Amino acid sequence: MLRFPSVTMDKKSLTKNKNMEKEEMNLEKYKSALGLLTFEAQFLWTIFSTFLLVHSILLGFIMQSAFKDNHIFGNNVASFVSSIVGLVLIFPWYGTFKRNSGFYELRMAQTRESEPENWNLVASTGQKFAEGKEVEVDKTKFKISK
Repeated sequence: MLRFPSVTMDKKSLTKNKNMEKEEMNLEKYKSALGLLTFEAQFLWTIFSTFLLVHSILLGFIMQSAFKDNHIFGNNVASFVSSIVGLVLIFPWYGTFKRNSGFYELRMAQTRESEPENWNLVASTGQKFAEGKEVEVDKTKFKISK
C-alpha cells in the first residue's frame, strides 16, 4: 500500500500519523504472531498424528500375529519384535512432541505479548481459560473440564 505524504503537515497531524503507523505495525506483528502460532499448532498435530498412525499400524500387526492360529502370544517372534519396535518408537515420539510443544508455547507467548490492548482474545481471556479458570464471553461462562 502506497502512501503519499500531504504537502502541509502541522505538528498535531504528524504525531497522529506516527501513532497510526505504530498501531498498524503492532497489528501486523500480531497477525504474524498468530500465523506462526497456527503453523506450530498444525505442525505439532501433524507429527503427533503421524506417530499415532505408525503405532496403530504396529498394534494391528501385533494383535494379528499374537492371535494367529488361536494361540495367545504363544512362541511368536514377530509379535515380540514388533512390540519392541513400538516401545522404541515411543522415545522419538515423546522427544518430538516435547520439542514442538516448546515451540508452540513460545509462539503462544509471542502472540499474547503482541496482542493489541483490550482485545482479550489470547492474552487475558484465552490464557485464563487455558489455566483452567472460568471465563465469561458474551454473558456465557466457560471452563475447561478436567
